[in-house]
Amino acid sequence: MQPIKKGLFAFVLIISSFIALSGCYDALIDIMPPEQFIKLKGVVHFGALTALDLEVVDLGENQQPATIKVYDASGTPVTIKNITFTEVGVFNIPLSNLKANTNYRVEVEYSSAIGDLIKTPQVQLQTKPFSDIILNNKKISSTSTNHLFESTPDIGSLAVTRFGHVWSTTDIAPNPNNTFNKTSFTSLSGNKFNSNINIPISETYYVWAYATDEVNFTFSPYTIVEPVSNNVFTSTTNEVSNLTISSATINGAYNISVGTITNYGIAISSINPYPTTTANEQKLETFSIVGGSNVYSKNFTGLAANTMYYARAFASDGIITKYGLPVSFTTGAPTETITITNPKAGNSYIKGSVLSINWNANFALPVSIELYKGSVLERVIVSTITNTGTYGWSIPFDVISGNVYRVKIYKANDAAISTYSYDFTIQ
Repeated sequence: MQPIKKGLFAFVLIISSFIALSGCYDALIDIMPPEQFIKLKGVVHFGALTALDLEVVDLGENQQPATIKVYDASGTPVTIKNITFTEVGVFNIPLSNLKANTNYRVEVEYSSAIGDLIKTPQVQLQTKPFSDIILNNKKISSTSTNHLFESTPDIGSLAVTRFGHVWSTTDIAPNPNNTFNKTSFTSLSGNKFNSNINIPISETYYVWAYATDEVNFTFSPYTIVEPVSNNVFTSTTNEVSNLTISSATINGAYNISVGTITNYGIAISSINPYPTTTANEQKLETFSIVGGSNVYSKNFTGLAANTMYYARAFASDGIITKYGLPVSFTTGAPTETITITNPKAGNSYIKGSVLSINWNANFALPVSIELYKGSVLERVIVSTITNTGTYGWSIPFDVISGNVYRVKIYKANDAAISTYSYDFTIQ
């Protein structure tokens, strides 16, 4: 009977142990790791598009809802995207409305089979540069002055605040914030935007589509819009000659293959690298056609010393204007100089008193003296005076009191040789 007793005892012990362990079942579940239904594998890029590389390994109850959260550097969520997976596999989930070339952190949240909230480990995400946005540009229709352009941008994941078109007579895209030649749209229509552009018939224009986030700009390749003319001709800008500190001779030529032209000439500017006949250029000379040679020149005077200028020859048939390539030149620095020794910086003078104006000049010809208030000519002190190096000026009582007065002295027959005094006060 003893073996039977031992077997009975063993059976009772096994049953007791099972009952004791079953009471700890919930505690064992709590310390088990959660199910990894979703794995965040990393980030992938397709042009300007940034996407999450996810793997869904289990659907739980036939589907798996999840929330994608993207955080900026301060930890603030900037993008929240809800998605429901209905099958297992590897997925690329695109993100949107993110700043260009910026670091973010991203994670995925979902629920376990028992309802616990699970967060994947965060991964780093850096968006692509704004220049990775792809812009196309095509002309849909055209009349003599009106042209319809269309662009279908691929902005990827990047935030864009404005789209539109800009146009110019040069092949350098203008900043949309600094030109009137533009259209602007804050959203797309059917994944594209259209612009009706009115362009004068007399010149060749370049048209770009653009996109911006108000910090960065990107442009499409340009499309050329050319006016239609039956005349065939060219214009050439030749080398600059007879260059001095205040003048230069610009040489040009035109060649007519078919038809006629109505005028030709030269435009120069110290600001615009592509001077035109329509812009408010510094100097412009237009010649009417009277026959004769197609090679010509023009001597421009009154130029500023030691200054870079740009010049272009042009020819026109009244319908289109064609330009030669621009040339640049720099006027000479003056070898003759003037130095003002009085008035001195910060000096104060009383109306009715005599201001002694003193200067040194390395030439003997007469000079002219003027009074400026800031950058504005207030009056001529003396139009021409012998270059003695000193002049006593009785300050008139009608001069307005102020502290930004300057004296200008220049060579009477060459205003390019000039100088200003420091600021002084009249009271």
